[in-house]
Amino acid sequence: MYTEYVKNFDNAIHTINTTYAKNSKFSNIMDIIHAMPECGNLSLQHHMLTPIQRIPRYEILLKEYLKKLPEDSPDRADSEKALHLVSTAAKHANDAMKRIEKFKKLLEVQESLGGTVDLVSPTRELLKEGKMVKISARSGDHQDRYIFLFSDLLLLCSARLITNKVKPTYRLRAKFEVDNMQILEGDNLVTANTFYVRDGHKSVELYTQTRRGKEEWLAALFDAIKELYQRKSSLKIGREILRPCDSEIGKKQPHILKLEAIHKCMECAQPFSMMRKKYSCRACGIVVCGKCSGQKQPMAFEDNKPCRVCKSCHLVISNRNSEKPSETTEINQSEIHSHPAVQQLISKDTMDVQVRPKGLLEVDKGAKIGFKGRASKLG
Repeated sequence: MYTEYVKNFDNAIHTINTTYAKNSKFSNIMDIIHAMPECGNLSLQHHMLTPIQRIPRYEILLKEYLKKLPEDSPDRADSEKALHLVSTAAKHANDAMKRIEKFKKLLEVQESLGGTVDLVSPTRELLKEGKMVKISARSGDHQDRYIFLFSDLLLLCSARLITNKVKPTYRLRAKFEVDNMQILEGDNLVTANTFYVRDGHKSVELYTQTRRGKEEWLAALFDAIKELYQRKSSLKIGREILRPCDSEIGKKQPHILKLEAIHKCMECAQPFSMMRKKYSCRACGIVVCGKCSGQKQPMAFEDNKPCRVCKSCHLVISNRNSEKPSETTEINQSEIHSHPAVQQLISKDTMDVQVRPKGLLEVDKGAKIGFKGRASKLG
């Protein structure tokens, strides 16, 4: 509750101040309330600030109290425990405020791009932004770009010539997923401080005005790639430990992880959100998003009832099922050919009929002869 109150404080104060200035009926009610003796001649905004200041004040008071408390005091253990709890609450509130600032920054960048890309995510963070120059691969022109580097995305934007409150500030030119991004040293003999940003579909040549600027950008890019790789590796290691062997997938009930304990999809490593919901794979027990669990497979331990599974388990079960029909067909064919009546027909027909592979076109003998005759006349 305390964190939610802190998170909404700025919005609440802004709403009260705006409504007080615009709505006379609301301002009259507020003035009456402020004049009440219970308010102590203080405004509502002042009273709303008190709960936010209370936890930090408790922390300061407890620290001062412990300084003056004797070491052998029976109250010391409880006081130290109380200080730990209050400090934890204060830290939690500070972290919440930091997350709010990050969220606001993501929202500002998203609005500056006109909402062309959804940037708001609980784990996404803006790492670096700034100006750079792109060298066009077609014309060789030097084009100004504004770069936004997030923990999982790199956006290359160009500034709009005409901007106002309605139109966005930047136009999105290129987007790179940090997961698939490669950074290569530049080989331009004319322009200094160049480097390449590539993925499987596109490549962009960029450069900075100074050597130091290039080094700072390269360090930020490599750190983003390294951190994302480490996060994905930890997810994969955790998954491999929990994952049953392929022969047991779909046959034996797995250990299902708790949904509330997992905050990222264990298949694609994307964070869960209001739009990206979490589901349990019924085959291996991991927690995945809807995109990575959009298929169903029959589970033997559920009486062959179709259940939601992740992409990896779907592939394993599909490959296993695709092998079964071929084996069944071979068994059926061998049983048919081994039947006495079929053996008698085969032995009888093979004396007169010469077996040959079926061609693309089947032409009867009469039509074939007629065609040859016409061909000889045309020749």
